[in-house]
Amino acid sequence: MGVVYISMSWEIQTLRIQEKTMVIKVVLKGLIEPKQLPELVKSILQLVDPHDVDVVVISGRLPVWAFSTISVALSTTLHRVKVAVADPKLAGAVVVTPPAEGEVIPLPPEAF
Repeated sequence: MGVVYISMSWEIQTLRIQEKTMVIKVVLKGLIEPKQLPELVKSILQLVDPHDVDVVVISGRLPVWAFSTISVALSTTLHRVKVAVADPKLAGAVVVTPPAEGEVIPLPPEAF
């Protein structure tokens, strides 16, 4: 995993799996507050080139509301890109955007 963004509150790591799938892992350095979401979302959106990826996977230990906000931001900004949320129990990521919602994409252990 490559570290591409570090702030006082989090570190963002990226991993390419397959040719067009990008994992974005958020590693928190403590608690995150809802008022920090705009900065986190902006940081993530800057990493994604919609012409270079077909799937973006969000990974890391985040509150449910953070996963939801990031997923909505990605899906409304990157219309043709599938957005998925990593689930270590499934050893994969669940696509949360239509028309492929519910599809599970296998992930390597380092993606979690």
